[in-house]
Amino acid sequence: MLRLAILLLLGLLPWLTLPPAVRAGTGFAPASFYGLPAPPLRGPDQAAGLVIWNHGYGAHAYIEQAPPLAWYFAQAGWDVYRQYRSLKSDSGFRAAAAVEQAVEKARALGYRRIVLMGFSMGAYAAVDVAQRRPVAGVIALAPATVAHDSFGWELNDHAMRPMWRQLGALPQPLVAAYFPQDIFYETEMPAVRGPWLRQQLDHAAAPHLVIDRPQLPGIVGHSAGLGWSFARRYGPCIRRLIDSTAADSRTPDCTGLRDDRAFATAAISAQAMQQLRPYQGRWRGQPGKHWGFSMEIGPDDLGVPLMTLTLPEQGTLDLPLVATADGWRGEAEFGLLDLRRMGNTLAARITRPGDSASDRSFVFQRDAPATSHLAGPPLELADQLLSSTGLKSRATPLMQ
Repeated sequence: MLRLAILLLLGLLPWLTLPPAVRAGTGFAPASFYGLPAPPLRGPDQAAGLVIWNHGYGAHAYIEQAPPLAWYFAQAGWDVYRQYRSLKSDSGFRAAAAVEQAVEKARALGYRRIVLMGFSMGAYAAVDVAQRRPVAGVIALAPATVAHDSFGWELNDHAMRPMWRQLGALPQPLVAAYFPQDIFYETEMPAVRGPWLRQQLDHAAAPHLVIDRPQLPGIVGHSAGLGWSFARRYGPCIRRLIDSTAADSRTPDCTGLRDDRAFATAAISAQAMQQLRPYQGRWRGQPGKHWGFSMEIGPDDLGVPLMTLTLPEQGTLDLPLVATADGWRGEAEFGLLDLRRMGNTLAARITRPGDSASDRSFVFQRDAPATSHLAGPPLELADQLLSSTGLKSRATPLMQ
């Protein structure tokens, strides 16, 4: 009996290390952000409205974070909450139920303007719920609810078409973003989802914006909407659309609306910049297992410390960094990435709280002088987040 109890306790330890709201399965609470300071909540009487962030497939959402696009809304006067779902039994149906509960809780708090923002399964659920619950807008980033294997990816288009038709007949603003090389549809059949939805909504009542496979560095792959470059490039345009009315139903012109100053408050001090200096520059994976991996570290044009990890023919990971006792850390929906300088090498470790089996370690050696390749004029940074299950995406170049 004692041995059985010990085994049960050991089995529960990973689950117990997760945040309480995540263990509970459906956590509705104020959001935190990827390495960025969370603005204070304004409350329903002072805020422009409430954005509810809905993450992707629950088994991968170990960090209680919302992406830069949500932070952009927070900086613009909105409150941001996140809705977390069960880690063990996530599905499109359960995701929609959780989003519906979140809308009810937001109404009970007194928020009148509610925007549903979601990624992947969270985006699918947001579109589903908005058919039944009047909201002030929907922002769907790479909506999907079916895995990309076999022919399941087709349902990520056809299963949503009736939902889009019904939603398009309602007056709330709609944003849908599809990205090139998205393994949940676009790699199998590009130029279908976006054109169909744009044609459908052009005849609808709702103000809308369909971002269809933008050909921009860094905005590539299923998770592209979670990155800094996407928020900088499309944040102002999306916010303008959300603030529009049904009388202004034409697609907004996003030309010239990129906001390079959107994340200036995340800049670090001169002292912290000195701590970053030994890490600055380009690093390359050591020969063997990590050959072909590369990493670039340095402040961007706003003084925000960024790390860009590139995997050969797979993708890039662009994260803001925060200082730790012995190095630097980046955090995102898939987990934590810790960097530590060890002589002439750089050790990187990806961890997910409560899931040690998914830990990954990398070793890098310096590939270029310790000068920043990121600082200087405004940059379009490659910022696709990697898939938490296989780090699968597609490499994209940096561009000044």
